[in-house]
Formats: sequence, C-alpha cells, structure tokens
Amino acid sequence: MSSTQYKIKAAHVAEKFKLKDLKERMPSPVEVFSNYEMVVKIAENSFVFIYNYGSAVFFNVPDTTQETYLALIRETKEGARIGDTSEVFIVDERPD
Repeated sequence: MSSTQYKIKAAHVAEKFKLKDLKERMPSPVEVFSNYEMVVKIAENSFVFIYNYGSAVFFNVPDTTQETYLALIRETKEGARIGDTSEVFIVDERPD
C-alpha cells in the first residue's frame, strides 16, 4: 500500500497581523475566521492557517502559491520589522 505525503511549512513573518484587513485581500475562500485565526482553503486538502501573532502555516500548498500568500501577508504586517523564519515538515499518512 502506498502512503500519502503532505508538506507543511510554518512561517513567522511579523509581530502581529490585522486579520480583518487580510481577510478582505484573500484570493481564495476564507473557511474559518476569528479574532486570532483565519483558515483559507486553497484547494481540496490544501489550506493556509494565518494567526494574529504573525505566523502562517501552509498545509499541502504548492511553493509558488505559498510565495504569493506570503507576499500578500507581508504587505499588511504590523509592528517591528523582523526577519522571516520558517520550518518545513513532511507528514507521511500510511493506510492501516
């Protein structure tokens, strides 16, 4: 049986975000929205989780799409300028 791999990238790009401002600029549907979190559906099994404390987590999102969203996010960030930090993880889903 074959396994399915998912790529997860977490990026911290700002001290904080105004999610309300970001929501209006999202090119894909916003599935979940609160004062601390926004979930954007890119495609089936592909999401961006954006948190008000300056981080975004990409689940199964192509690299070019990630860069598009990061550029959009960077335009609306608040607070002191910080260097971007990120980590990439691979999750292997194996059937029983």
